[in-house]
Amino acid sequence: MTKIKINANLSCGSEWVGTPSGKRRKTHIQRKERRLTMSEERMAGGSVVPIHSLRKWRNIQRRLDEQITLGFQSPGKGKSLDELQAFVEEKRLVPAEASESGFKPPSLRQAGRILGKGKLIGLNQACRVWNLPKLEAMPAIRYREETLVEAARQNQQQDTDWRLIYCHGMSLRRQREIRGIDQKKQPCFWEDKSTWWLESKEDNWANQIQLAGYYLLDFQPRWPGINWNAQQTELEKLGENYERCCPHIFSEAIFTIFMVTRQRIAENWYHWSAVMDADRRRVDASHLSADGLHVGSSCPANATSFLRVCVLRKFDA
Repeated sequence: MTKIKINANLSCGSEWVGTPSGKRRKTHIQRKERRLTMSEERMAGGSVVPIHSLRKWRNIQRRLDEQITLGFQSPGKGKSLDELQAFVEEKRLVPAEASESGFKPPSLRQAGRILGKGKLIGLNQACRVWNLPKLEAMPAIRYREETLVEAARQNQQQDTDWRLIYCHGMSLRRQREIRGIDQKKQPCFWEDKSTWWLESKEDNWANQIQLAGYYLLDFQPRWPGINWNAQQTELEKLGENYERCCPHIFSEAIFTIFMVTRQRIAENWYHWSAVMDADRRRVDASHLSADGLHVGSSCPANATSFLRVCVLRKFDA
């Protein structure tokens, strides 16, 4: 039997019991409404969650209850257990403003004000250009305000291009299914004979789904003309909070930027990732020209001016 894990604070709001007639009827569990107090609002680490956020959270709980109840009453009409599990994992059953590590993330408006014009693409814009449904709950930005302030400072003083982009976490193959290879419908993937990454032996990485959310990425390419290991040495000098962006997030981000702003990121260079293909070569993605996005892989010993790195700032939470 398939099981679904649900937060202990959630229940269907009803229980099902047998009757002498053999039928099943619904008996409501009586709940006493409690006034929202500061103790209810205060989450781990001392961060306070606004009352309206808790109400939104309870609305999500209510919707989940309704779907479970509908499934019992009318088999086939409610969501399947797999769909409910996905719903639970997507919402994470915590208010978006609450941070697991105890700090209160900046709002979207605050992030935009800190980073400046053209450095932020939010959830609603990303959903619109990808023609994907909007989420019920607004996801939290998983960076501290100080992190965004430092990114903005570097943009002004160090010739970086840090941007905060919402990504759905789609795999490269899923992105190709959506955008296609028709050059008349920009942006697209490159239609050529280089479809090696669609072969079954590459399934292990090419189908990977990433965590959806806001990603802080530096689109100023770094370290051209040196091999992969030398690039890695330079990356480590930045500290443990930085890493190479994975090709899935990088691809989705530059597609999103183009669809929102018509700007082509990485039009004449490739982002060299840490992902290895089946032949243990490092996957590179981009060259987002009018021909479309190209996905390739290169031996770590290669050193060309085209193979560069898009740096990702790891989440603070």
